[in-house]
Amino acid sequence: MKNSVFLIIFLLAGLSLFGQNSREAKIYVPPVEGKVREGDNAYFHKQLTYEVIFQHQTVVRNKGSSDYIFKGAIELEDKESLNDSPDSAQSANAYTPVPNMPVPHVRNFFGRREFFSMEAGSEIRFYDTKGDNDFEPSPGEESAGKNSETYIFTLEMLERSTGDVISSQAIVYSDLDSSLNSLISIVVSNMLYEISEKLESANWLKNWVFLEMSVLWLPRQYKGDVEFFYLSNYGVKIAMEVQFASFMSMGIGAIVSQEEAEFDGVEGINELLLEVPALLKFDIVISDDFVIEPYGGVSLNYSLSKKTIPSQLSWFAGLQFNFRAGAGAVVIDPRFSMDFYSSGIPASDVKFSRYSMQFGIGYKIGIGQKTDKISEY
Repeated sequence: MKNSVFLIIFLLAGLSLFGQNSREAKIYVPPVEGKVREGDNAYFHKQLTYEVIFQHQTVVRNKGSSDYIFKGAIELEDKESLNDSPDSAQSANAYTPVPNMPVPHVRNFFGRREFFSMEAGSEIRFYDTKGDNDFEPSPGEESAGKNSETYIFTLEMLERSTGDVISSQAIVYSDLDSSLNSLISIVVSNMLYEISEKLESANWLKNWVFLEMSVLWLPRQYKGDVEFFYLSNYGVKIAMEVQFASFMSMGIGAIVSQEEAEFDGVEGINELLLEVPALLKFDIVISDDFVIEPYGGVSLNYSLSKKTIPSQLSWFAGLQFNFRAGAGAVVIDPRFSMDFYSSGIPASDVKFSRYSMQFGIGYKIGIGQKTDKISEY
């Protein structure tokens, strides 16, 4: 019995690890708003699209087929109001010089000034390594063709279904050069980190097929000449469901269970039964982390050791609770079952009816990710 328990735990753990698959986020990148200088909008739109793809996410052409929206805008920086604002990252009280150990690590190479990021209120500001936060070219730097005006590029990440702003970050710049590429990469990386948990949360619900393995406790009531209960029956279940609609699925499985009972005038029985259930489920999504599934169906019953003649058909009804865990869900499954016909014992006149309660706990994962037909870059 101990070996069987360890085998069941091993199979459940393996099923959980098999389900550790991730889904790419579908992100819509609209044209960057704001007309401050020719070429800036196209540059940021191109770099945002590139970074989303480079960081292994999906850029879609249509807003309606996306999970999230990267909304960018450019405006001319108002230096006087920015310096006068007590909440500004560049004000005298809020400004912090370059730390001794900046994160990410700051490197200067090929004579270029690098930047590091720092949280300031609800946004992230980028500072240069000189420590004075002066973005104007210094006398020792090349200034030929440089722009004297300073711009702010603001990027917001919105959840498409609700329109809520999940994250907002800003980059202050003067000219378009390769140093901006790393800043855009950092901003996109930070925003994608914000939604990683949300993607995992939604992922386990959007599959065509679900596989389940559970252990069962099966207290049974027997009714014949006398009525009695047996509480020490146990079993194991494997099952597969096909979700053919967003709110409904069909399932089939196999249950191997113990049946132990004693009847007057015959030797006590202790055998294994095989049940093959077929069911119809209805999905009630309470949240991304919790789903309730009422269901009902019928099962075929077989005796594996031929010590009893079970009813060939039983009906059952249950309520499965699904709690998200990793890429799948932990399931708690109470069920009631009753035979259509009487059961018996070979070479005897003993007949009885069975009524069963099933309490199951296990793990379920989804495979075959559902995908929308969308246009992608």
